[in-house]
Amino acid sequence: ITISSGNTELASIDLSGNTVEIGRTYSNSETIDLSFITESSEISITASADSPFDFECRASDTVTVGYESRGVENPPQEVQCLYCPKSFLFKLIGSTCEESNNSQDIYCSDKAPILDPGHVVITDGHFKHVFFEGEVKKGSIFEVIAGHSSFKTDLVVKIIHGGNIAQIIKFHTSCNKPIFLGDIFGSIEIAGWANLKQGLVTL
Repeated sequence: ITISSGNTELASIDLSGNTVEIGRTYSNSETIDLSFITESSEISITASADSPFDFECRASDTVTVGYESRGVENPPQEVQCLYCPKSFLFKLIGSTCEESNNSQDIYCSDKAPILDPGHVVITDGHFKHVFFEGEVKKGSIFEVIAGHSSFKTDLVVKIIHGGNIAQIIKFHTSCNKPIFLGDIFGSIEIAGWANLKQGLVTL
């Protein structure tokens, strides 16, 4: 029996009680992993079955081999910010500076554990303009708007509890330095942005 994978990848063969021999004998409900199969692959199978009353197998005897078919999964593509954002969507995830995951050289300092909710204050790098201030629950997404312009320099994010800074983060937001969807800067995850080139981009 020859099975061609065609346009799909063969995930496995369900033996369903038949005896199928591929290098050795498999039986009962065993499953043969065929995850290595590609579109151009071909599998040759020698199938045999015990005949009742010691009858010999005849050429007309058949053994049905079922299989699962699955499409080839493409890895998710990273989405990068390509132009100065007019707004960002941030998600408060409450992670530490050590858990940051991004492509920038950022400043991040942990002063105390991040409690829930957190009082979030976001300013420019010189602490002159406040873009956002408010209570945010962990897991919540909130929008930070640049106003009449767009974000072209650094942002400073402070997470505050009881008047004391629990975490402070500083990173660049013009997208001249790389920003990707899902990037993590301390307690903040990049959940989206809006700019003139890409429009609204979200996770």
